[in-house]
Amino acid sequence: MAAPQSPAALRHRTAPPHADLQELPFEQACAEIAARHRLSEPHAFQLAPGGATHLVRLSDGAALCGHGPKRYVEAPQVTGPLTCRRCVQAVARRLKSSLGRRARRVTPTRQS
Repeated sequence: MAAPQSPAALRHRTAPPHADLQELPFEQACAEIAARHRLSEPHAFQLAPGGATHLVRLSDGAALCGHGPKRYVEAPQVTGPLTCRRCVQAVARRLKSSLGRRARRVTPTRQS
């Protein structure tokens, strides 16, 4: 049986990802998201009609996974959990390929 998590750990888990970017101007925050995810162009989080949050390119609105909708429910945001499974896998592949040889071997990436 797993030990219960401390309140500090729960607060850390429920904190919105990229919360430190809220103080930055929108364009600068999107460029920072691209740098963190090893992307060449500014990206932002955007909610799709199905409920999944994609990582989309600002220039043309294309989702990182390539399967995003043509129209989104909300405007692009700099915070938010990335819930599109294919976008998460694309980010994981990019981050894993930027690591060294040993780290790439031992870094867990869910393959499906």
